[in-house]
Amino acid sequence: MTPPAALLATAIPLMRRLRPMRLSRLGFVPLTLAVLTAVLPGDGHGQSDRPATFVAIPDAFPEIEARAVLVREPGVDLVLLKSDEASVDALAMALLLLADVREDHPVTATGQMVPITGFVVTHPPRGTRRQRLERMLDRLTEAPRVDLGSVGWGRRVRVR
Repeated sequence: MTPPAALLATAIPLMRRLRPMRLSRLGFVPLTLAVLTAVLPGDGHGQSDRPATFVAIPDAFPEIEARAVLVREPGVDLVLLKSDEASVDALAMALLLLADVREDHPVTATGQMVPITGFVVTHPPRGTRRQRLERMLDRLTEAPRVDLGSVGWGRRVRVR
């Protein structure tokens, strides 16, 4: 695992060079978005497959200013929600942003952490999509505690 100081040393120069992400199709206007990238060991397996996607509420949310965090590692994408801010809108926004990040970077041989510090809902999910997201949050709150790897312990459910 890469130490936090090395993550920051790698991330700060990258943050200065970031181009704005195309987020208009999301229906949300992120107020602040920073992408932190650090080289993590990758084994090269499963690189052509779409990563498994989980939504989780960790027991201890990372100590950063964010409402949600996308954690991408080779083969796994994890959407972290704060327990007191886990809502259908936050979940929809995070999943749509993950889809947009995947469009720009379909496969990652490195680890990525995308803190989402704010958003404005312009098109809230409706109908069957809203019901599906509500069921996912219900399953998440009832899920057993599991080891979330580098994030620690928490509850998670598989999206796909």
